[in-house]
Amino acid sequence: MGSINNGGQLLTYDYRQTIKSQDFNRLNYKLHPSGIYEGGTLIKVNDAEVRLQAFTCLYEDEDNSLSIRITTTTDATVSVSPSTPFIIGRFSWLNTENNFMDLVSVSFEDILDSDIIFGQLFFEGSILSPTFDYSKTTYCSKKILKLTEQFPFRIYPTIPPSNQVEVDVGGPIYVDGKKIEVTTKTLSPTITLPTSMYYRKDFITMNTSTGAIVIFTGVEDTIEANALFPIIEKGYFVIGALIFGNTTHSVIRGSDIQYIHPNEVKTSYYSPSQVLPMITSLDGASSGLDSYALDSVSHVDLKTSLNPFFPTYSGSMPVTAFWKGIANNGTTFSAVAFSSSIAATSTDGLNWTQRAMPSSANWNGIAYGNGTFVAVAGSSDKAATSIDGITWTPQTLPSSTNWWAITYGSGMFIAIVYNSNVAATSTDGITWTPQTLPSTTTWQSIEYGNGVFIAVASTSSTSVARSTDGVNWTLETLPVAISCYDVAYNNGIFAILGNNSSIAVTSPDGITWTQRTLPVSTTWKYICSGGGLFFGVSETDAATSSLDGITWFSKTMPESTTAYRCLDYKNGRFIVPKYGTATLCAGDIIL
Repeated sequence: MGSINNGGQLLTYDYRQTIKSQDFNRLNYKLHPSGIYEGGTLIKVNDAEVRLQAFTCLYEDEDNSLSIRITTTTDATVSVSPSTPFIIGRFSWLNTENNFMDLVSVSFEDILDSDIIFGQLFFEGSILSPTFDYSKTTYCSKKILKLTEQFPFRIYPTIPPSNQVEVDVGGPIYVDGKKIEVTTKTLSPTITLPTSMYYRKDFITMNTSTGAIVIFTGVEDTIEANALFPIIEKGYFVIGALIFGNTTHSVIRGSDIQYIHPNEVKTSYYSPSQVLPMITSLDGASSGLDSYALDSVSHVDLKTSLNPFFPTYSGSMPVTAFWKGIANNGTTFSAVAFSSSIAATSTDGLNWTQRAMPSSANWNGIAYGNGTFVAVAGSSDKAATSIDGITWTPQTLPSSTNWWAITYGSGMFIAIVYNSNVAATSTDGITWTPQTLPSTTTWQSIEYGNGVFIAVASTSSTSVARSTDGVNWTLETLPVAISCYDVAYNNGIFAILGNNSSIAVTSPDGITWTQRTLPVSTTWKYICSGGGLFFGVSETDAATSSLDGITWFSKTMPESTTAYRCLDYKNGRFIVPKYGTATLCAGDIIL
């Protein structure tokens, strides 16, 4: 303890004193920035309602000099209309116990400086789009803020949406020895939108001499690979891109805008005809730029050869095993192995520690929910639970059969059986209730999203199983017969890859499915989602990624192998252990 006040320190000592909540929240004022720290994703319910998923935010009440931490534990329903397309949270301090944040939809003009913005809706007439724009969301996630700080020029859709974009104040940066900056918000020239249902890729550029915003327009085509980027003239550098998918194009949305850091890639030195051959040789793909999502706003990263997260590097599992299932609790990955008593944990996905299951079994699947990891084993009635992935407790399933996969959603675990119509539900992984699937088939995987469970089978058919409660199941029809090994959910969309084909199918609700096209026809097997992306692997070195389930990009795994049986995502990193080895592949989204 020193006697010199170094730095003009002010010390306050509080020792077991009585304090009012108002006083406490005044202490918090300006301590942490206002905004959304976690959650808050929007999901369409119908054309008049959206669901706001559970979130944590910090709200600053400047009038009372208070900061309030607000956390919701369940989804909230908000009424919406075309005239009120922004979902916001608004709070005013009242010195009373029952005082809550209002979650409402408002017009852009009605948004207050103190409001928390969750996202923007898009209507085609009176029809609400199932996708949302988060480009003006009041984020406070360190990961997202760190990502957005990488770009000196931020690009937004206009309010209301139009066929122009707005470049925010930014810079300066130096290009070809010239100082470039934007001192006032600048509108782009009017952009002629592509024909609906056509792909197109445009560059958003700045003139290095004048600073003017100039759009270079690409070639539109019904085939994504043929929609090439335009030639860029000397004297311009790229600050972003517009990537139009094969949808209706009425306005420019946040999801159409993608970022490029001009200091990382001196695009003004090259035309795309010069850049893309280099990309092809490094990435093995020739369809143009790849990207990854910041919710509805995306980032194009040329620095890593347009392959932002795979393959970044290989790692090692703690021991050679038939790694069959992997899950995480947001902090720790936990993996289980087939025909063994081996498990493993890792906090970063790269450094693993071997753990022990209660007994040797064909551990096929693992899921996390309600504070618990739950694993199930085939050819047995064995299950196991763990709160940390380290210490496991044996549990018993309703019958001895080939338990194959498990997921968690809507407050319950659901396990399904291969080559059967048997399933089981549990709220804690300990007490199980038998359930019946709608048919007997080779059930392979089950996923939860948007209040819906979807189960898929490897036998080629046009059916998947759907349930909203895990008890009552129906068969839903796919647009084409495919063999399905896995299903994933991301940003309001279910996606399935068809084995031995170039077919994928997607659905917002598990009822209406649409056929999509994968980059190549191969033995597609497993898929997962994270960071706004779908990522899928096959029994070859072929892999694929997609932001929306519509456009799929080609990826290449480090080697050709049949050894990928499971994959997972946590905190910007995809992890893919290799079956029957001690090797894993890992890749990061955020650099």
